[in-house]
Amino acid sequence: MVVRFVNDKGNVIERFLGIEHVSDTTSHSLKEALDTMLRRYDLSISKIRGQGYDGASNMRGQFHGLQRLVLNENPFAFYIHCFAHQLQLVVVSVAKCCTSTFDFFNYVTSIVNTVSVSCKRKDQLLQNHHDHLVQQLDSGDIFPGRGKNQETSLARPGDTRKNQNIVRAIGLIGSVMRNMNAMRENGWDDLFEEIKSFCVQKKIDIPNMEDMIPVRGRSKFRGAKLVTHYHHFHHGIFIAVIDQILCELNNRFPERSTQLLRCVACLDPNGSFANFEIEQLVELAKIYKDDFSDYDCEKLRGDLLVFIDDVKHDRDFGTCTDLGNLAEKMVQSDRHTHFPLVYRLIELALILPVATSTVERAFSAMNIIKTEQRNKMNDEWMNNSMICYIERDLFASVEDDKILKRFQGFKNRKINLPRERPRCVLF
Repeated sequence: MVVRFVNDKGNVIERFLGIEHVSDTTSHSLKEALDTMLRRYDLSISKIRGQGYDGASNMRGQFHGLQRLVLNENPFAFYIHCFAHQLQLVVVSVAKCCTSTFDFFNYVTSIVNTVSVSCKRKDQLLQNHHDHLVQQLDSGDIFPGRGKNQETSLARPGDTRKNQNIVRAIGLIGSVMRNMNAMRENGWDDLFEEIKSFCVQKKIDIPNMEDMIPVRGRSKFRGAKLVTHYHHFHHGIFIAVIDQILCELNNRFPERSTQLLRCVACLDPNGSFANFEIEQLVELAKIYKDDFSDYDCEKLRGDLLVFIDDVKHDRDFGTCTDLGNLAEKMVQSDRHTHFPLVYRLIELALILPVATSTVERAFSAMNIIKTEQRNKMNDEWMNNSMICYIERDLFASVEDDKILKRFQGFKNRKINLPRERPRCVLF
């Protein structure tokens, strides 16, 4: 379990509390394990303002999942599915929406595996790609520049988390859906021209779009329906894939979560608070009824008017790039005491768990700690080892003497630590 909170300096902190062994994976067993861990650290479930899990039904179940059991006890612990995982599920669903896309990804996987297992094949592919780039540079088809035409790899988890702008996530989803709709209506001709140019360049035969072919999966000798190549590529693949993308995006991002994040997006300081809307922020405050009374909501409207005018005329806030930076600036300038309701709203926005990257890294750490040589670790030993490994930055600040004394105090040892001698002061 990982907790996310805002400290007294306005910094967003994520701390790994540990893992809990469960006898089974039903939602009620998981709820009992959650309550046990919260009690261990003297935390109350009533203080939770967000929860995030993976896509398993026992976790995210709307009626009987863990998130529903938590919501029954605390209606303000809003559940938000991990955005990265939702997008991954969208890609998986789209890859299986029709046989052509399914075969395409299978071919890509086979090609990557075939090339990767052989250093010779990989070197040949890289050399061929290098020669092709040199040829394109000489002909003027592409141009050199910093960061262009280079071999790249996937970004590390730390880099993706550092560059992640949570506030704008929901806006990007809406932008993708609008672009997909526009492409569905008017994008076929441009895409088809690009494909024809690619086929000519790679010497790939281009079929006549008016020729008839049987529907895929049926033999033409058994009375299969005949369609044109155009119908197969346009209706059977192009339109089908875009419709599946739109359908999955609508299903994976429910209205409650998107509405919550739309309100949060109004706090984005980019562009001199270009998305700032007072009514949306007051609506966000009304969602958290346990943190904002009716009087607070009315007072918040006036505080927001003064706050936005104040920060827009302050050069220090002109450099803010995200919500975390805004919270830090407010604490540094002591504005969190002058605008406590606004700062409370920012804190609630910051602790929304829209990604579970810290939990994923915890599972990766488990593979490092529990190896074949240490495969009989009990739960307590592995839990303590994982906490020390994952939170090593925090433990590095603890003095060795304090660790030794605490370890000595657990029980009598054969060799005790020397007693600290009393210090004398000379006058």
